[in-house]
Amino acid sequence: MRKFALLLLLFNWCISACSQPETASKERQLNYPLEKEKALALQKDLAARYREADSSGKERILQESKQKLFALISHDLIPGWYGTKWDFNGTTETPGQGTIACGYFVTTVLRDAGFQLNRYKYAQMASEAMILKLTPKVKRFSGADFNTVEKYIAQTSYGIFIAGLDNHTGFIIKTKDSIRFVHSVAYEDVDGVVSQDLPEATIFNLSNYKVLGEILHEDMIRAWLEGGKYE
Repeated sequence: MRKFALLLLLFNWCISACSQPETASKERQLNYPLEKEKALALQKDLAARYREADSSGKERILQESKQKLFALISHDLIPGWYGTKWDFNGTTETPGQGTIACGYFVTTVLRDAGFQLNRYKYAQMASEAMILKLTPKVKRFSGADFNTVEKYIAQTSYGIFIAGLDNHTGFIIKTKDSIRFVHSVAYEDVDGVVSQDLPEATIFNLSNYKVLGEILHEDMIRAWLEGGKYE
C-alpha cells in the first residue's frame, strides 16, 4: 500500500510538472496586454527623465534604457508569443489566438515595446530592407559558416538582433550564457513561435545569406526615448 501511494504521488507530480510549461505559456499570453501597458509606462518614465537630463545624465539613461529594453523584449514580451501558430499570412496581434508570420512576429513585438513603426508595412518588406530602416548597425554574411556568425554575436555580453535570412526573419537573443533564435516558423517538427539554441536552429544555419541588425544600438534606443517614427 505504501509503495502504491508513493507511485501515485510520483505520478501526480509528473502530471503537474509536465503541465507547467503549457500553463505558464497560457498565463503569459493572458498577461500580454498588461506587459504592453508596463512597456509604455517604462518608456514614458525613461523618456521624461531623458528630456530633463544634462548630457552626462542622458548617457546614463541611454545605458539604463538598453538594459531595461533588453529585459522588456526578451523576458516580458517575447515569451507571451511562445506556441502561437505560424501561417504565411498570419497577422494576429494577440498571442495564442490566430496565427503569426515571421515578419509580423518581429514587427509586432517591436511595436508593442514602444517603437513607432507600422507593423504591416515593415513586416511586408524583405527582411534586410526592414533591418536597414531600423538600425545603423548591420552585419552581412554570405556563405559564412556557423562559427563565423557566432563569433560576431559573441562580441557583446548581451544583446538583441533581428536576423534576416534567405526567406525568413526572427530575433537572436544573446545573454551571458546562451545565444537563441526566436522566430515564428513551420519547419521540420516546429509549428509556431519558438526559442531555439542557435546551433540547433536548422532554418538559420541552412540560410546562405544572413543579415544581423542590432536593435539595442544607441541610435535606436534614442529614437525609442524621443518618440522617433520609422517611416
